[in-house]
Amino acid sequence: MVTRRTFTQGLVGAGAGLVLGPRPGESSVSRAGAAEAVPAGELGARVTLGAERMTRGGVPAFTREFILADVALDPPRRFNEYSGDLSGRYVEALSLLPPPGGAGLDALVHDILGHQLPDGRFGDPDLRYTAAEIGGQHMAQLWGNGRLLLGLVQYHASTGDERTLAAARRLADFLTGIRAQTSDPAVVGRLLDQGAMGIICFTQLNEPLVLLAALTGESRYLDEARRIGATLGARGVQHAHGYLTTARGMVALATATRDAALLERVETLYADLVASPDLLYLGGFPEFFGGKENGKPLRDEGCAIADFLRLSLMLHRATGKTGYLERAERCLLNHLYFNQFSTGDFGHRVFFEDGIAPTESVGRAWWCCTMHGYRAYRHVLDSLVRREGSVAHVDLYQDFDWSGDGLEIAGRYRADSPLRSRFTVDVKKAARGMSLAFRRPSWAATVKVTRAAAPASADQAEGPLTAPVAAGDRVEVTFEHRAWLETRDRRTVALDDVDGESEGLLFVGPWLYAIDEGTEPLFFGEPWKRANVVLLPEVLRAPAEPVERTPFADPARHIETRYVHGGFPGEHPVTLRPVAEQTGQEPGTVATWITWRRG
Repeated sequence: MVTRRTFTQGLVGAGAGLVLGPRPGESSVSRAGAAEAVPAGELGARVTLGAERMTRGGVPAFTREFILADVALDPPRRFNEYSGDLSGRYVEALSLLPPPGGAGLDALVHDILGHQLPDGRFGDPDLRYTAAEIGGQHMAQLWGNGRLLLGLVQYHASTGDERTLAAARRLADFLTGIRAQTSDPAVVGRLLDQGAMGIICFTQLNEPLVLLAALTGESRYLDEARRIGATLGARGVQHAHGYLTTARGMVALATATRDAALLERVETLYADLVASPDLLYLGGFPEFFGGKENGKPLRDEGCAIADFLRLSLMLHRATGKTGYLERAERCLLNHLYFNQFSTGDFGHRVFFEDGIAPTESVGRAWWCCTMHGYRAYRHVLDSLVRREGSVAHVDLYQDFDWSGDGLEIAGRYRADSPLRSRFTVDVKKAARGMSLAFRRPSWAATVKVTRAAAPASADQAEGPLTAPVAAGDRVEVTFEHRAWLETRDRRTVALDDVDGESEGLLFVGPWLYAIDEGTEPLFFGEPWKRANVVLLPEVLRAPAEPVERTPFADPARHIETRYVHGGFPGEHPVTLRPVAEQTGQEPGTVATWITWRRG
């Protein structure tokens, strides 16, 4: 039987468990078979917050009746036409990342299966899938059924339940049985730009089919995934979540079949994405592509942010290219973290020319983002440490306890100041000949590794820094941070090069800094937009009297400075904080695009 641990450490959990051909200088590459990561610190607090949202109440509460509504079609609830979407996401997320004590999914999954229709689908039985009739309502059903298929596959991987696998097969047979009609060029043409009811509701089926093939060993599911994914057209104004989900399915298929050409296609799509104006400066993407040109308020979506984070992690695992890891880290720390609300939900934030504001409807998307954002944390956990032979690469500097293949380590990341941070690793267990490798992040001006207070790998001029380890060792990685402004045309300007007044985003180390209404209300007094000027001090220091540390706010990272308001004279104190700290507050206005002056 395939267990949750072995399955999620392979294709499902990390998205790509094989490298398409060896990278230079490597003799072998392998995943840490039975490895497991337990989150701690801020990451652990965020995982716990999300799990409690889905299992311990809140509004709306994820009760049995509420979850089943999209397959029972009763009681009426928003988005019931996306049959299986909410229930599938819920089952997938909690199968992969159950809270302490378990998720209690057995009875729920049993009830879901009771609503499967004779032809294998869930939802409206009267929708006919002919090329002449297929429209938005069909796409909604396909989307939800695809997410439910994924949830059933993940649940089977966790439990080995054969009834669930049989139901997944019947559903997959229905979905593949209507492929020819749905991929008809006339259908694709009229659905291409239909947003959340567009052709991406069909193409996203490639992801669960690849995973079903991994569980059953049946190549026919891979063949269908290839045909379905090939229907994906130009990005256009499609729903970003569906487009990025399809791209993730393509990477999974390329990995499963060792198809280098398909992987190259995804890399091309990715390069086009990050070069486009759709890329948001926090690190992820908006809800719809082309949103900056349609004149409507631009808002992001937790699902699309999670998808881009996971796609980046998958491409890093599949190719070994650190650029993907760098983008994943920026997206995680400055966008996914920012997007998580104090309730544990994920959802929508609205962007305007000077920053981000809450939506008029609050923006907590309980129907999709709350679960999909939480599910992304499973992928992050599976991407923290990567084994290559006797070397364990620490790829993301988060707090965690990790064990697998003769190695047990506890990693902790701490900010000493805005300009300096450190990552310590306590080695609990290590097989003979083991080494740890630490990447040099682009946000660090210098990186130093010490083992038992002695320098390690001091002779390495580039590439990861390595240190041989044994049980009982403590390894410390210290980072001196870069600090820079990023302009609207994506140029970077070192703070020493700021001349006069300059508008831009302030990055120090891995964090994007901002000023928020919740802690600095007077900064936002009229007129503040394009009128206030914030002074860049010679030395970036934390406040002398810091606020209390919380799970989502670290005063060691804060920057104390002053500003000149556009409406009244004098210089006034203000504290800059990483945007991710918004999770600990109620939604408010956040200034990110700021006019700076040295002083």
